[in-house]
This record gives sequence, structure tokens and C-alpha cells, in this order.
Amino acid sequence: MLSITVFFENIDFIFIRCNRDHKIDHCNPFSTQITAFQVDDFVGKNLLSFFHPDEIAAVTHALTQKNVNSKHHTHRFIKADGSFFWIKWQLTVDETQGDYYIIGEDVSESKRVSSALSALERVTDTGYWEIDLDTRYLYWSDYVHRIHETDAATFKPKLEDGLNFFPPDAIPTLTDALHKLGQTGEPYSVDLNFISSKGKNLIVNATGFSEVINGRVVRNFGTFKDLTMQKEDEMARQGLEQRVVLALLLVVVNQIPL
Repeated sequence: MLSITVFFENIDFIFIRCNRDHKIDHCNPFSTQITAFQVDDFVGKNLLSFFHPDEIAAVTHALTQKNVNSKHHTHRFIKADGSFFWIKWQLTVDETQGDYYIIGEDVSESKRVSSALSALERVTDTGYWEIDLDTRYLYWSDYVHRIHETDAATFKPKLEDGLNFFPPDAIPTLTDALHKLGQTGEPYSVDLNFISSKGKNLIVNATGFSEVINGRVVRNFGTFKDLTMQKEDEMARQGLEQRVVLALLLVVVNQIPL
């Protein structure tokens, strides 16, 4: 039977094998390629020494907790030049042999994108959403969850769940926009009434965009923003303007001789 070590020899995933004391005895070629270390730089060293010093405690905890085989972690991993990259990794333990297998991938680019989106959210008060067209599962950024008043850790919405936050008069507008987005990639920007999970009545702006490849929509994504205060300010300003105009008209009328 093909061993896990042989399986990962020619695959573009980081693969490191160590013992119960986390002493490394093997790594695959991709691990040396992505870090620029040589095999000898890994073998005999403690696995923890390759993680960022600030995260050694967290990595140690991840390596010793129960049910480690089912958990993924993301930490910084060192390169030969002293720089660090983000690795999303999982631990697999072979209890019979006493081997620990670290299997991971470089997620630095997605980490940078995620950080950029978080910064944009804070600056613009605008959230980000994306939908998996195969499963219809939605990704909501933290800001989108805050608007919905849902828990990002426990609430994993599908498209149908997202629509339930809108009152009946708003749903046709949104579903029509989503249908056109999915069929042709036509973008949209709509202001809609909205009800949070805790019953808060809001006005939101939802935008949608598509990534189209060879004439086929492969990804839908967009932004989500709470416009309630902005709309209320606009209505108050319009009301003030109307009162000013009415007052001026009364002044003018009163000055016109009959």
C-alpha cells in the first residue's frame, strides 16, 4: 500500500514528518522549494523552531490538543532568508508508528487579500460577500455579519437564508438582480429595506458582480452596506429644505398685494 510519505513526495503541499517530540526526520521536495531550505536544514530540527516566535505557544497547543486530525490552523512559517509566510496546516498522527505528519499550503496571498478587505471594511463601513455557485453557500465578512446581527462562528448561511432578512416587498428586486447576475453577469446596486436577526429595521445597499470566464459566470461577489443613518440624514435634510422653501413662499405670498 502506498504510504503517506511517498504520496506527498511529488505534490505541491508542504509535508513534514516528525516524532512525538516534534523532531523532524523527513520533508518532501516542495517544502524545501517553498522555504529555500535544504533537507539537512530540516532533518534533526524541532518543528517549532520553524514557526514565528510569537506563535510558538499557539502551535504547541495545536500540536497537543485532542482530535488534532480534524483541525486546520494558520500560522507564520519561516523561510531561509528569515522572512515568514502564512501556512495553513493540519496535523495527522499515526498512532501505530508514532509519526506526526504536518501537511500544509502557502496561504499568504489569500491572507493579504483578507487583511486588505478587513482594512477596507473599517475605512468604508462596507462589507463583502461571495457565493459558491455549486453549493449556494454564502461567505459573509465580519461586517456583513454585524449588519445581519448573526454569529460568524455558528451561522453559515445559504442564499435562501440571506433572502429571509428582507421584507416581502424587497425580495423580488433582489432575486431579479441575483438572477441576472448569475445568468449574464449583469452587475447591480440596489437600496433595500432590511430586517436584522434581532428585528432591527435598516436600509442597506447591496451590490453584485460576477467573474465571467469563456462566457460563463463562475463566481458572484459584492458589497453590503448599512445606509440607515445616511438615509435618515438625507430625509432630515430634505425635510428642512422643504420647510425653508415653504417659509420663503409664505413670505413672498404675504408681500404680494391683492
